[in-house]
Amino acid sequence: MEKRKDRWLLITILLVLALISGGCVATSEVWDSAQPRIQTDPNPSSQVADPINNGLSLTTQRIVILPIFMEGGKLGGAKDSAIRMRYRILIGLLADQLLAYKIEVLDPFARDDSNRELARVMQTAYEDTPRAVIDMSKKYAADAVLVIRIDSDTRRVKNPNTGQRRWHTAAVFSAAGYDSGARSLGFNMNQTLEFFPPSFNGINSKIDETVSREFANKVPRFTYVLNKLEDAIDLLLSGAERYETVHVFGKILGTVKGVENIDHLTQRIVIGNPQACFSNWRIEINPSETNPFQLQANIMERIKSILDARESDHLLRLSHHEIESLKGVRPADATSRSLQFVVDRELMRNH
Repeated sequence: MEKRKDRWLLITILLVLALISGGCVATSEVWDSAQPRIQTDPNPSSQVADPINNGLSLTTQRIVILPIFMEGGKLGGAKDSAIRMRYRILIGLLADQLLAYKIEVLDPFARDDSNRELARVMQTAYEDTPRAVIDMSKKYAADAVLVIRIDSDTRRVKNPNTGQRRWHTAAVFSAAGYDSGARSLGFNMNQTLEFFPPSFNGINSKIDETVSREFANKVPRFTYVLNKLEDAIDLLLSGAERYETVHVFGKILGTVKGVENIDHLTQRIVIGNPQACFSNWRIEINPSETNPFQLQANIMERIKSILDARESDHLLRLSHHEIESLKGVRPADATSRSLQFVVDRELMRNH
């Protein structure tokens, strides 16, 4: 009889403990008005498998994080030194999320005199994001730029329940990724949050911590799209006002080592106006055989060998007139995602 009583007592204790545990869990889920309430725009395409667990081979990527801090729809709103301090805290939070995916976060504003430079770049990104992306990629040898825009509005409002005034913050933040050729990576975030902080101090820190936490959920997709475009190179030929030059140049691209596929996307030829002439190709390369910088060197070596008449008559079947059209072609800018060649009129005359 005593054993039966002990058994029922033990069962009763276990049931009480289970109820207490369930109550704690339920209590922890109650929304705290001081914590951000997040509204997320649904994006089914963002649900991508983890590229590391999915067996996707990753190489180290170098990115620059470019923030655009706004207050009430206006750029800035704080001193340069305060903007820089907020920037350093934000990229520190984001870098922790990205390093696990072999993405190196560069800090181009680490110098002591970079306060004004950061403000200037933010202004450029606010007015012309593609130009800011290209400039940052070239200057700091980055593979991609992550542009994060945060627009917050904090003001005193009346509490409808108590009639007392309290702080209310509403913020909208968005993130978009671009490779070094200013091509969209297809990665976008748009979210809204609001909360009632107990005081004005620390509002920006709470916003930035929330941005970092939400971005952490999207890091697998950002990594996926960043690596997906790694083997696609945009090539621009500027200043070619002769069709033969464009035609022969395209032929040469198909014979360069490491090139797997070529798409001629656009071209514009204006006779007598070389500044208005351009042609664009999308090139898929085999990264085990070449890279964008080696590709640029190989293209120039191929052109030089043709001009020196050492090869290609039997391979490309080029006429003397077509070979002559290559004179003046020289390399220009190059990034990890884009190449540029130009037809130099002076070089053509001196060749």
